[in-house]
Amino acid sequence: MKIYHFFIEKPARFFFLAAILWGGFMCVFNSKDGTNFQWHDILVEANWMFFDLLVFGILLSIYEALREKKEKIERLHEEIDDYREWPEKEAKFRLMGSVRRLVKEGEKKLDLRNCYLEGTSFADWNLSKTHFGMAILLEAKFYQTVLIGSTFQEAKLKNAAFYSVDLTGADLEGVNFSKANLSNVNLEGAIVWPPLIHILEGISQKVYPFGSDDWFRKLETDGIIGLEEIENKYYVDEFGILRLK
Repeated sequence: MKIYHFFIEKPARFFFLAAILWGGFMCVFNSKDGTNFQWHDILVEANWMFFDLLVFGILLSIYEALREKKEKIERLHEEIDDYREWPEKEAKFRLMGSVRRLVKEGEKKLDLRNCYLEGTSFADWNLSKTHFGMAILLEAKFYQTVLIGSTFQEAKLKNAAFYSVDLTGADLEGVNFSKANLSNVNLEGAIVWPPLIHILEGISQKVYPFGSDDWFRKLETDGIIGLEEIENKYYVDEFGILRLK
């Protein structure tokens, strides 16, 4: 049974075994095919047959590997959907397991909206363009995490720790950063205030109700760690985006 499972576990192994067996049968049958039998003819046919089986076996193996990977990624995304909006520790552990496997598979643009991820650790992960909208990330830990272009709209990041994190171009509108640690964080291009669209005499105009310093004052009120570093390095432009001074 161990030999049986060994050969059916991988399609390439099965095709290799099939080539060997079929080549052996062909030699036996042709050797009994009258007086005109020549081993050279068998050798030529066997070479082509072996080549065909080998090529198609490799192609099939590649196809099966890609198909299995696609199905695995789809299944992991479905698991995340199943645990979305479930504020329990069990859901958090299951979510993190699915996320970890997706990251390992090289999956990008994860959808973690409305997920309960309190106290989780995202160390040395690439989570660029991940959607954390309205996620519960209280006391979460981000260490050297890449979050380029990720969305955190209305996410709860109270007491969260960001150490050497890349938040370039991230959407931080309405994020609760109360008592969070934003030390050594790259915030260039991050969106912090959404412009309001007003219709004036049939013309759409963007209105910015907040001044450049209002976001920094909010961070100060929330007791953000690393505020002085952020104030010295960035300013909020007229589009509500953080820019380097």
